[in-house]
Order: sequence, then structure tokens, then C-alpha cells
Amino acid sequence: MRSFCKVLAIILILASFTSCRQPDSQQPGKDTTPAFSPESSHGPFDLVTRGDLAVIIVKAAYGDPPAGYCKDRGPFLDVGPDMLSCPYIKKLKEVESARGIKTGFSDDSFRPGGFVSKEEFAAFLIRTKEGDPTPGICKSGSPFSDVPSDRWSCGYIKRLADTGLLKGGGKYYPFDTVTYAQVEKITGKLFAKD
Repeated sequence: MRSFCKVLAIILILASFTSCRQPDSQQPGKDTTPAFSPESSHGPFDLVTRGDLAVIIVKAAYGDPPAGYCKDRGPFLDVGPDMLSCPYIKKLKEVESARGIKTGFSDDSFRPGGFVSKEEFAAFLIRTKEGDPTPGICKSGSPFSDVPSDRWSCGYIKRLADTGLLKGGGKYYPFDTVTYAQVEKITGKLFAKD
């Protein structure tokens, strides 16, 4: 019984270090503290939201937008000027619009509280870094056995694999959600190459 109690105590202690809490941005009208800031309360295994991903990518690629960048109006119906992620989402939208890429959803929403799948992550990164991939880039095949060559995300995933930051040939798990550890590692290395 005593060893069982010790094991249970260790499990409880370890569980307290690997929080899987839902970010505040899952609540309507709330936004999380941006990643890469001293106030960030995200753990490495927490799931990344679309709003937080915009913050991470824009900071890595362009730095912080100037003060007041989002003061009058948000770039999407569900991204208000009072949200911490607003200037970053606005910058991301401007960068992608300049490349002829439609950002967000057809109902003029960005869904900043939505979690990001690995295939969406690849699309965010490649669109920000270089724009849409060349049409037909996956005609020669996909770099991963679980990403069909005709999947909408194949080109983005293939371009990300071409950077050397991913190991092809195995599985990519495109529908899994990304964690802060995964996002910060790949994003930091991708934009450090500039």
C-alpha cells in the first residue's frame, strides 16, 4: 500500500506540470496573452490557438507591429481592436492579402480561439514565408504516407518538409493539433533562416 501511495503522489506531481488546460481564448470575447512574452502562461504541451499562432509567426517573421496598429477596427468580425492578438492577426492578413491569399473564413471570421491542426500550421507558415506553393507540387507524391497528394494541404506540408525542418517518408499526422513546443521550435528555425 505504501508503494502505491508513493506512485500515486509522483503521478499527481507530474500531472501538475503537464497541464492540458483550454486557453482563455476559447471563451467568447477573450484573448490569451501572446506567446513569446514574459506574461505568457502557456506550457509546452498546451494546444495553440489560431490567434496565438498569428502572434508567434508575426513576431518571428516581422517583429511586433507598432503601437495602435489595431486601434480603430479589427481585421475580422470576431477580432476586435481590444484583443491582444489583433495587431498580429491584422499584419498576417495584410501580408497574405498582398500575396493574393485569402485569410480567414468565408464569413469574415478568423476564429482566433480555434485550435490549429498540423496541416493548418504548415499552411500558416508557408503562406507567411513565401506565399502559396506552386500548383501541382505534389504530383510527384507526398513526403508523408498519411498526406494524400491531392489533399489541399499537401503543397504546404511538402514545402515545409523541403526546408529540412521535417523528416519526410514517415507520417505527419495532419489532423493532430499543434502544441506550443512544436510551434516555437519549427517557427523559430524557419524564420531564423532569413
